[in-house]
Amino acid sequence: MSTSPSHAVQPVDDAVVDIEQDNFSFDAFISYSGFRKIGAASGATQVDVKIAERLHKLLESYRVPRALLKKSPGRTRLPRRLKKIFHDRDEVRVSSNLNDSLTEALRRSRFLIVICSPRARQSTWVNQEIAIFRGLGRGEQILPLLIEGEPAEAFPPELLKPPTGTGTSAQTGSTPEELLAQPLAADIRAPSVSESLRLLKYEKLRLLAVMLGCEYDDLRQREQERFVRRVLSAGAAMLFLMLVLTTLSILLFLAQQRASRNAQLALNAGAEVLPLVGLEPNSPLGAKDPVIREVHINNAITYLETLRKDDPENLKCLTTLRALYGTLAGLLLDRNRKTEAEGAFQKASSMVVPITLSRLRAFRPTKTRSVKKLSGEALSFPNSYDLNRLRTLLAIMEQLNYPANIKQAVDYSEVAAEYLLLLDTSNGEGKAEAQRVLQLSLNKFQQAQSFEPLTPQQAELVEALNISLNRLL
Repeated sequence: MSTSPSHAVQPVDDAVVDIEQDNFSFDAFISYSGFRKIGAASGATQVDVKIAERLHKLLESYRVPRALLKKSPGRTRLPRRLKKIFHDRDEVRVSSNLNDSLTEALRRSRFLIVICSPRARQSTWVNQEIAIFRGLGRGEQILPLLIEGEPAEAFPPELLKPPTGTGTSAQTGSTPEELLAQPLAADIRAPSVSESLRLLKYEKLRLLAVMLGCEYDDLRQREQERFVRRVLSAGAAMLFLMLVLTTLSILLFLAQQRASRNAQLALNAGAEVLPLVGLEPNSPLGAKDPVIREVHINNAITYLETLRKDDPENLKCLTTLRALYGTLAGLLLDRNRKTEAEGAFQKASSMVVPITLSRLRAFRPTKTRSVKKLSGEALSFPNSYDLNRLRTLLAIMEQLNYPANIKQAVDYSEVAAEYLLLLDTSNGEGKAEAQRVLQLSLNKFQQAQSFEPLTPQQAELVEALNISLNRLL
């Protein structure tokens, strides 16, 4: 274990610590040369101040490793962390009597850490603080920290005086030369201040070992283990972050690839449909040729069905598919291919629920519009044709007295969903109208359920209607 130059530093007796532990307000008092004489260079003095400040932060923020706490369960005196460290005379400058305040702080400190440098050796303050602390009978609890110069030129004279009172007989007759030859508590001498501060992170363990009353080798080993755990934790965190970023990059790449492919599929589908209206009707391969029309429609359906797998709620894709299936069904029926035509009609009918779901999920109640926005809209050509068409269609479907069935409920819900997307629900009248058609859609499903069960897709549609209605409430 490391010792001070004036004596061998030993852990304080357990019984003494247990009795006096609660009487100390500070675990350590850091003594350093913080004031320079008139005409002296300020840079040298700043070295002592910087190291004192860094040491204060390192000691107060230090946490004793849990493994060391568990090593000796009976050692209840070993704290989880240190108490406050007294390091700056600013803490007592408000006092009217500086000497009394410093003496009180020293009396309430368990250890005295002396930052040794040529400036500290010449400092009256540092020497007085050592003398006061030794006068309290704690000479064995003085810990030197050498930061610059050789011990003979850096240790304050008070530190080289033989201990009195509690010292051992061997130490009492020691000469200054013998005291200087003894091991240091900590040594952070280096060519630069930054290097000294780096060494301080490791040498602080020598001071802490004495202050905590444990072996330096134990403390260093536990600190190394904690460092390894931190490195592993940091490495695991970095690895996790890299995995997340890699996953996001892959997903982004796949999304871009999918979007590019979908765009190409849409272009291909359009390229197949355009000849139906672009070719000369009277030509041998014109748009009225049923064989050519069937080939183009089937090709367009193939492209759009592939696109639908990636984007199942793409409204434009769904509506185009329904139109193509309906056209294909009519084309096949004209050529007496009734079985195939029936299959195409069923495909067209199967698009109704997905289209309605897509519209309902896109529905959001309209926010109240400002006067400025309304005046701007008044300048544009009114786009009310589809709204009036759907309103009329809903009115006709509401007046029909057919027995309730699921198909009628689905057909009404489809028109209602398209109607909602065009309806202005920013005012009470529009909101009431939206609530009416949604509630009527739900009522039709409830009535139809008495005669036939709902398929899973139809049940999903009922749930979407309820969600849309709740948005308006």
